[in-house]
Amino acid sequence: ASAVFTYNDPSPVDPGPIIPITSVPPGTVGDRVRISIPNQTEFLHLLEVQVFSESKPTWTLALNIDPSDGNRAGWGSAIWYGTSDVRSSENPLVSDFKDFTGAWLSEFDCLAIARHDGSAENHTGLKVWKMTNRQTFASYFNQNSFGDRLIATSGGPVFIQLSDGDTAESVNTDPILAYDPSDIAANNLAFNWRYGNNGVRVVLTDKGHHSGTLSAYATNDDDCH
Repeated sequence: ASAVFTYNDPSPVDPGPIIPITSVPPGTVGDRVRISIPNQTEFLHLLEVQVFSESKPTWTLALNIDPSDGNRAGWGSAIWYGTSDVRSSENPLVSDFKDFTGAWLSEFDCLAIARHDGSAENHTGLKVWKMTNRQTFASYFNQNSFGDRLIATSGGPVFIQLSDGDTAESVNTDPILAYDPSDIAANNLAFNWRYGNNGVRVVLTDKGHHSGTLSAYATNDDDCH
């Protein structure tokens, strides 16, 4: 991990400009490292600081589902359990897309799901969850996972972003963005939720059913969305 700090240059007149310190030695969270800070006067301070954050994470697009591109991506679609890439990575947000050879086989510990209009710059809503276990998409979705009924996160999303003008009330029926602001911790992700003669691959544990509780295994109500 590395960090970039800033400090105010002390001055007899004003606090002075904020100056970046970019020569912090690498370390891991909790390590104590020594850095030198020139204060632009006659002194050179040597301070001891604590590394407090990891380097920025790398986000990788694993899957895009376009409900209007004419392709099947429902419960029984091979896009969930197949072992091949789907579509080209040159423009992955304009149709169904799956990066099997890359992201699908890589372990991850955070999952972001965005609603968008076909471009990364114009996403209209976003949530990020911390996964209960660090593993691969291929281990979550494969030919043996149809009946897993796995609750894959806990504690609710760690980040929620809605587009300008949207509120929790206005997205209340959105299959991914919906949440109860009074109980965000209940807003988790379930995978491969099979019930009755139906099922859903990804569903919110609280808002995925009108009752607030996902359908039992033998319940054939067709109400998990």
